[in-house]
Amino acid sequence: MKKTNSLTATKFFALLITLLILLPLGLPLMTVQAAVNDYTPPSNNEILTYRSESYKIYWLQEALKSLGYDPGPIDGLLGTKTENAIRKYQQANGLVADGIAGPNTITSIKNKLAQQQTPLKIVSFTCSTMNGTTRDRYDFTVTTNIPAKAVYSTFDGTGWYAFTPSQNHTKFVELNGAGEVKKGTNRAVKVTVYGYNGETISQTIYITVNDPAPTIITNSSDQRNKILNYAKSQIGQGNIYSAKFGAPGVDWCAYFISYCAQQAGISESNFIRTGWCPSMMQFFKNKGVFYYRGSGYTPRAGDIIFFDWDSAKGADHVGIITEVNGNSITFIDGNSNSKYYVSYQTWATTNDSRVTGYASPY
Repeated sequence: MKKTNSLTATKFFALLITLLILLPLGLPLMTVQAAVNDYTPPSNNEILTYRSESYKIYWLQEALKSLGYDPGPIDGLLGTKTENAIRKYQQANGLVADGIAGPNTITSIKNKLAQQQTPLKIVSFTCSTMNGTTRDRYDFTVTTNIPAKAVYSTFDGTGWYAFTPSQNHTKFVELNGAGEVKKGTNRAVKVTVYGYNGETISQTIYITVNDPAPTIITNSSDQRNKILNYAKSQIGQGNIYSAKFGAPGVDWCAYFISYCAQQAGISESNFIRTGWCPSMMQFFKNKGVFYYRGSGYTPRAGDIIFFDWDSAKGADHVGIITEVNGNSITFIDGNSNSKYYVSYQTWATTNDSRVTGYASPY
């Protein structure tokens, strides 16, 4: 027993000597990477001084460091370097630059840390009212989960309109003077949000101009994108489509479009499956989603475009629009002219008499 106690005592004194030697030299006994979340933050109504508890100063120093302001050594001491870092932070964030970590500064630092540690997201983007029936005048609301640095919106891809950021993350804007539109016209509105940490996120909603308020068709963008992406994936493919519907070896432009809709997961109640172009056009007319050329409707990517080679407003051919640039329309089709495979076409225009009209069934 005495021998065991002697060994234990020896180990104890050896450890004590080690501590007495290493600690004054500032040498670490183990490597631990501290972070701001490792310390309990001060309350928002405190004023930190050199007499404050060291863990609060540790939090302050780690917070300043993570936000890009050098507080000097992370030692829990409120010295000159830490005060200088506080002052620089205050100057950069519109606070009184007195070098004192008081309530306003502490609250601001906590908000910045929250923005840094929480990914910026758009919670909602909606169109609430329409003020007028002949001008593009709408009120939009954008809500983000944390404060955003800036929020902008484009209307139909042209013209930038700045939202005024507010503390509750909700932005309202009235879009004026974007040009005359007619009721029943579909328009795209894109919002782009810029975060304090360099993030950029975007969301697009689609609206149909109605009186007294626009109809929001936000969720349509998923189906529109899916059918477009599938059609693009088929470039160069020959006719495998009519056989999918039990009609191998026949004209297949409408079967191609039908199969794209099927692969995009669009229900038959919203998108007919047929190989007969007139039936497809009539289906969309019955649904109220067909617009004749010259009706005031502005076609966009994802719309179904119908052609009549005799300019008689019938339906001899069909494709899917991939881009509208001014009056020029680019579309994808199958079984066109001598091209017996899926291909891009660039010859159509919005004033081409062979264009019968457009369907927007999403």
